[in-house]
Amino acid sequence: MTLTNKHNINKQRDREKHNSRIKQTRKYILDNSLMGLLNNQKWQNVFEWLEGNKIEFKLITLLNPLERNCDFIRELETNSILIDDSGEFIDFLEIKKLTIFKSSSLITFLNESNIEYLDNSEMLDIVGYR
Repeated sequence: MTLTNKHNINKQRDREKHNSRIKQTRKYILDNSLMGLLNNQKWQNVFEWLEGNKIEFKLITLLNPLERNCDFIRELETNSILIDDSGEFIDFLEIKKLTIFKSSSLITFLNESNIEYLDNSEMLDIVGYR
């Protein structure tokens, strides 16, 4: 088997894994009657602001309760983000919550962008679903 064939097979496996995860996420959203609070454009604006201001954050997805720390965004697309070296993009649809250190500039940005957040003393939570 050539290196190109192995690469193509790995890409296909990664795509299938991603598609399966998105299907499970959509099912979870429907089964739990969740209502999305942010669309892709708002998520992208949040991540662009965080990236532009070099702000660290923690992210939790709907299907995985483990917090993922992000000290810099590797890649940002119109509907997904890469926050580590795994190569595994996280679709905005999968995001349950972002936790960010509170600052006046962050609060101003969120208020001007009409993005809901929860104030937890030193931290702010941006939740994806209600």
